[in-house]
Amino acid sequence: MLVGQKNSGKSHTCASIAKKLNISKWVVFCGTKKAADFWATKFESSVCVKGFDAEGEAYLKKLIRYQQKKIHSYKIFNRKLHDRNLPENKKVSSLGIIFDEIPLNRAFRDVFEDLIPNARCYLISIISCCQSPKQVPPAVLSNTDYLFLMDNTEETCKLLFEEYVDAPETFRDFLEILRAVTENKDALGGKYFYSLVYDNVVKSTKIEDVFKVFRNEDKCTIDDIKLGSLFVL
Repeated sequence: MLVGQKNSGKSHTCASIAKKLNISKWVVFCGTKKAADFWATKFESSVCVKGFDAEGEAYLKKLIRYQQKKIHSYKIFNRKLHDRNLPENKKVSSLGIIFDEIPLNRAFRDVFEDLIPNARCYLISIISCCQSPKQVPPAVLSNTDYLFLMDNTEETCKLLFEEYVDAPETFRDFLEILRAVTENKDALGGKYFYSLVYDNVVKSTKIEDVFKVFRNEDKCTIDDIKLGSLFVL
């Protein structure tokens, strides 16, 4: 999950993360035309970009049912999900879903909240974005493996530290580490949009284990990022 205020580079970073994952099928759900226009340029087909309306909700349910059906059929025939000897059309492909913001539509939000804790079972990888953890249901945050912390207000940073981040010992130390990463600039004063990654899975209290820095190591621009098309259901 990416947490950052407006213009902190969430969408750019989200696309960069998705590009690094070994997933060829992606779909994005977003709530504004600006976001939809941005994400439409990241795919070979606009079919991959959906809204939080009734049509988007129905499509999300369809995706989940498709993955469930595929996995169920594999279990019936006692096949391994990642059997390399199977032809491509018989394999269960991993699916990537991006939520460009946390859905506010109640019906869509219910599907979203139910999906998060079960996504691994469906071979679905999820990347979601928000401006503040206040927008995120507790069940979603507790099932989040990694928090990508981006530029944000001190108030939101304090909330993250008090409610979700276990290290370091003081808020001022945490804020100093966060600012040192997110305020990184190039020679011309432009922001790199680095993010501080909090590992919510690792069993360690060492700062170097709990925190990592995500940066665009390939130095590619946002125009270079193209994600695979999703099959039409």
